[in-house]
Amino acid sequence: MLPSIETTLCKQMFWHRLDGHLHMVESSNAGVVWGLGYNNTAWFFTGSEEQLKMTDVREIYIYENQRWNPLTGYSHNYRIPTDRPSWSDRSGRQELAKETIKTPSIHWQWISEWGIDYSTPGGTDDMGWQYAPDFPRIFHKKKCMSDYVRRRRWVRKCKLITSGPWKEVGTLPLLGLSLQVDPPQWLPKNSCIALWAVDLNGNVLCRLGVTKDCPQGASWVHVPADQPFSCISVGGSYRVWGVAKDGSTFLRNEVMPDEPTGTCWFQVAPPSGHKANYVSVGQTSVWLVDTLGNLYFRKDVMPIFPEGTAWLYVCAGIRHVSVGPLDQVWAIADMENVTGAICRRVGITSETPRGTGWDVGIRGGWSYISVRGCIDADITDDIMESDAQVTSRGLLSNECNQAVC
Repeated sequence: MLPSIETTLCKQMFWHRLDGHLHMVESSNAGVVWGLGYNNTAWFFTGSEEQLKMTDVREIYIYENQRWNPLTGYSHNYRIPTDRPSWSDRSGRQELAKETIKTPSIHWQWISEWGIDYSTPGGTDDMGWQYAPDFPRIFHKKKCMSDYVRRRRWVRKCKLITSGPWKEVGTLPLLGLSLQVDPPQWLPKNSCIALWAVDLNGNVLCRLGVTKDCPQGASWVHVPADQPFSCISVGGSYRVWGVAKDGSTFLRNEVMPDEPTGTCWFQVAPPSGHKANYVSVGQTSVWLVDTLGNLYFRKDVMPIFPEGTAWLYVCAGIRHVSVGPLDQVWAIADMENVTGAICRRVGITSETPRGTGWDVGIRGGWSYISVRGCIDADITDDIMESDAQVTSRGLLSNECNQAVC
């Protein structure tokens, strides 16, 4: 029997590296695991020892920054002491140079030269520039009289070729995905596993025919929405929550095995004064991360009132959160001068549903974690041990984007 994931300290857990290369992964208790590459290609875990070819393409960015000079116009040379470097990362805190930027690791190879990125979020003018009154502010594509600084993003592509027990799922690029959190024995007999996704255009999709024996599923069905989405999460009893690109949150009504796409969206206000960035739904609980990295818990979520009543603040410094089938909460957090630490929320009870603190595990360099398949072995005795080994410790990815279970 595997040790309990709920009682074992994070620092005492053993993480097993899987072959392959992924940007993010999502697991389920049925043994179905999907992942996405940097190029938004979807992959599913085959569970076999056969090593299949995998490729990925990643874009590396650098920002060019300039300030307005009344005599000469915008220039690299006319900058005040508090300005960003002429060439920097997105935050402007790290000075960079195109000539010295390397690929993420020796396994990547450059496949293009540096070029102006005209697809920068927020839009650009015909020369690729974005404008703002000062650093740091919100940038826009059209210059105004009050705009004294501008920036331009440059991009260069690199490619990786590797192998692992993963098989590509079609050619539709996805922004994110979520697998149903319920253990198989809690679902109606012979029912499929709910898998929802969001494509690059913000369209919400539902994958039909996903089962343990057919993890890749059969086909996509478009789920209409009034605005583009950026995140989706499938919780217990087919409760589907999503985040729109404008930071608003939604709950899909009446999703059932015989109505896999539900009937309509119900809008739920995000935390007051904040925009939602990511949502994760467990068996009964809903947790949300806003665009500033603040973590929230949804109060009073019940079967007869699935939208709950209010968002309760938990803490700051959260990069990513994942909620499991027993409402266990794990996160990737920035704390104690460490960026990207694996943390488990402790002290979660009916009296303290937000928990009381964090058990900190591996420190630094982690970007994504999924505990959607984590459940104690005594609750899932009828699940094959091989499936439990794949999902019992969840899946995460580090800076090298290795899948780890």
